Amino acid sequence: MQQVDIYERLSKTYNVIIEDSGVGLTKDVIADKSDLLKIVQELKESGFDMLRLISSVDYSDKFFIVYHFLSTVNSNVFTLKVPLIKSDASKIDSLCDLYDSANWLEREVYDLMGIEFINHPNLKRILLPLDWEGYPLRKDYVMPNEYHGISKD
Repeated sequence: MQQVDIYERLSKTYNVIIEDSGVGLTKDVIADKSDLLKIVQELKESGFDMLRLISSVDYSDKFFIVYHFLSTVNSNVFTLKVPLIKSDASKIDSLCDLYDSANWLEREVYDLMGIEFINHPNLKRILLPLDWEGYPLRKDYVMPNEYHGISKD
């Protein structure tokens, strides 16, 4: 399947925004979180067999979760962005049932940004100590002066 076909099919089926990524012929697709699982299932069925990366961005009033997919068969890449309003408690569906790699990737986003992944099988910190308070990659994060007797100075 051609990359253009995927963009056209998604734009006809879902309420998505397709924008130029600035990298070659690829586009970024922005979708509502309510359509996430359906869109990702379509991507998987269309040959995107690898979830390479999940990242997140804090824009003060909202987060963006950014998913990077790859088709190892035809080397196509696909970027899906999902905005989350911070006041919505920042929860989104887990992709663990669709991609094994989502397990660790979602845990990293949870650990550093505090975004919860609904139905994740083991959502707990992965990089920071279990008793760490807060989420260091959020714009409103305040570094504690001390952690277990260790001063930040």
